[in-house]
Amino acid sequence: MLEFVGNHPAILLGDLIALRMPILPVHAIAAAIFAILGAATLLGAGERLGC
Repeated sequence: MLEFVGNHPAILLGDLIALRMPILPVHAIAAAIFAILGAATLLGAGERLGC
């Protein structure tokens, strides 16, 4: 129960920010990051990191 009380301000602030953010640019940025990470993975970027 105490975890909820501690997170409550963050939840409220996140809700307020989400209401004011335009959703299309957020989706476009997320899609671009996903595509870049996918291309990097296919090109072997993880091999250099020991993964």
